[in-house]
Parts: sequence; C-alpha cells; structure tokens
Amino acid sequence: MSDTVHTHSMPTSEDARKETLALWERNRLRCGWFLRDDFMPRTRDEFARCLNMLAQHGDRATYVLARKLMRCL
Repeated sequence: MSDTVHTHSMPTSEDARKETLALWERNRLRCGWFLRDDFMPRTRDEFARCLNMLAQHGDRATYVLARKLMRCL
C-alpha cells in the first residue's frame, strides 16, 4: 500500500479571496447592482456576502464556483 495522501485541489483562503474578487468583478452588474459602485469585499463576512449574492443571482457556472469558493474562505 502507498502512504501517499491524496488531496483535493481546493484553493487556499488567499487564493479563494483572489478568485472571489475576480468573479465579483465579472458579475458585479448582475449580482451586486444595488451596492455602491466602488464596493469591494475586505472582510471574511463581506466575501461570504458577495459569494452568496453571486450564487443567488449569477448563472450556473457562477453558482458552482461561488459555492466552491465559500468552502475555502
């Protein structure tokens, strides 16, 4: 038997934040049109809030990615 540990390719918390910012930029008008134009998440709660909005108001691909990123924050 092998002692190799298999890990899933889940992004780190910092990677998740970077990916969330990129996803937010691409979907800001669809998912966060009611927020200030200059709003960018900074805290963990704000990142979680953005990911929830992305999952709720985005397309299927955005939903899937947002849910994956939520597990990494």
